[in-house]
Amino acid sequence: MEKLRQFLNSAVVYKWLLFLNFLSGLAVFWIFHAETGSDMHTYVGLADGIRAGNYSYWYFISDAYPDTFRNPGYPLLLAFFRLFTHSLVPVQLFQLLLYFCSIGMVLNLIDKFWGALQIKNLFLLLLLPSIHVASYTPSVFPEIVVTFLLLVIIRIQYFGDKSKWSTYISSGLLYGILFQIRPVILFLPFLLAALGIVTERKAFPFVKNGVMLILFICTMIPYGMWNKSHHGTFKITSIEGGGGVFHLGYWSFKLPDYTENRYWGNYCPREMISFSDEKDRAANIAAYNAEWDLIDSLTAPYLTANDSAMIALQPKYPYLFKTFSSGYTQKREQLLKKLAIEHIKADPVYYAKEKIYSAIRLWVTGIPVKEFKSAGVARRMYLIYPFIITGLTFLAGLIFITMCFIKNKPYRKLMLPLLLITLYFGVMHIPFTIQSRYTIPVRFELLLMIAAAVYFLFPSLSAAKDPAKAG
Repeated sequence: MEKLRQFLNSAVVYKWLLFLNFLSGLAVFWIFHAETGSDMHTYVGLADGIRAGNYSYWYFISDAYPDTFRNPGYPLLLAFFRLFTHSLVPVQLFQLLLYFCSIGMVLNLIDKFWGALQIKNLFLLLLLPSIHVASYTPSVFPEIVVTFLLLVIIRIQYFGDKSKWSTYISSGLLYGILFQIRPVILFLPFLLAALGIVTERKAFPFVKNGVMLILFICTMIPYGMWNKSHHGTFKITSIEGGGGVFHLGYWSFKLPDYTENRYWGNYCPREMISFSDEKDRAANIAAYNAEWDLIDSLTAPYLTANDSAMIALQPKYPYLFKTFSSGYTQKREQLLKKLAIEHIKADPVYYAKEKIYSAIRLWVTGIPVKEFKSAGVARRMYLIYPFIITGLTFLAGLIFITMCFIKNKPYRKLMLPLLLITLYFGVMHIPFTIQSRYTIPVRFELLLMIAAAVYFLFPSLSAAKDPAKAG
């Protein structure tokens, strides 16, 4: 253990680990540089629509409906880059830079929390094989941008000057930007404020935090008004999306190895653990499509001539989702939510088992069972690697963070906001279809907490008596 302590306490090791993580980030970026992600066309289309004065990825046709699907934060970022070039390389390089900056911010946080070189080296050791995070740098997805912004907010929340209004104003504005990129963070600022009230009590700056939250709410109003103007309803998130992923979140486990063609063309993979009998698969697919026949019949009266034109045009642009009229879209969203709730009420035990599995799978990259069975040895190693790394990380977090929260009061007090943020991203996505990329923005926080927990749970790794500088 002494040799390990010396290894972790070495400044030379720290420099080498920094260098190796830098090389790893560049290598992963290069390997995956052509994999821009399945949503690239719609994000880029929205960016071009903004520049054309019509927030729609169908901006290039006459009478195109305004977007119904995404908040404008990430498309606005893409629109800025597309002022200068239509190449995606500058965006990809920008995200790579944000990835490296995010690593730097975590290391800075560790310095400010504990000043322990061992924790920084443990974090870098854990990060080195975690290439699933860096693999999103070339993708036209908002995950890396959200990762960076979230760490900026965390740094301000922990170490911003609490006596200055600028700390709270900047936090409110950053929360607002983050919300427009990933609306799922809607409740996070309020939960963190509630946690502050409980932990700080009379010392909690109520007025300043209240102003921060009001400012955050104000940042939502413009998009809400845009929805009111274009879709007839004031809504701070897009008028569709939630119902669709909620509905498919119920059905996807019943449709293994099936690509639905009734909504977004989602592929439902064959999961490592089956939740329905294989002999029921055909019947489930038939039931799913029968349910969509019902949805289509109930929404048909809301279709317009423009909707019919869109349906006829869409096959020419298979990479773009159909964008329907406001009335049709909102009726369909209502039906999707209603039918999903009815299914859950009818079979709560099945749904509970499915969602317990989902809670884990959001953190653990699944093995594509169908491809794995037919793959050679090298390909199998490639397919299983993310599962092993994310699985071990999940188990390490479950064991070490839990143990350290129980045994180490200073660690618990200091890490509670980070744990809340990390768990929030997992819990909020449980009702929907499984996509482990939704927890990518908090993977750095998870690794930081694991590294610190290991350090404090094994005192022989540390030469220091006091387990924390802060808290």
